[in-house]
Amino acid sequence: MSHLPDLQEEKVERKRAFAVLLRKHRKAVSLTQKLLAELAGFERKAVMRWENADIEAMPDREAIMKMAVPLKLTDVARDMLLATAGYLPENQETFFEPAPIQSEIKPQLDRMEGKLD
Repeated sequence: MSHLPDLQEEKVERKRAFAVLLRKHRKAVSLTQKLLAELAGFERKAVMRWENADIEAMPDREAIMKMAVPLKLTDVARDMLLATAGYLPENQETFFEPAPIQSEIKPQLDRMEGKLD
């Protein structure tokens, strides 16, 4: 049995999520597609395709990094945009929450054990 349809659907969903997030960031700084494209060094058509979740279009990592400046993205917002497009975040420390330390979870584990007795 092939998982190709599942992979294709995942790819489509990723493009949709990226499109929504990109549009949200662009509108938050009141940029048109044309102005974002000019500031980042692209043609307007590229930004339009990315925001429309064009099945053949997905920006590469470098393109996303170029858009981060005119979009005025924080490091975390930039990394979320990268991750949504399927790329590793630039700064993994700010993107991923650290695992809880033992002293933080031990009381919770103790309470759980007490309920199981």
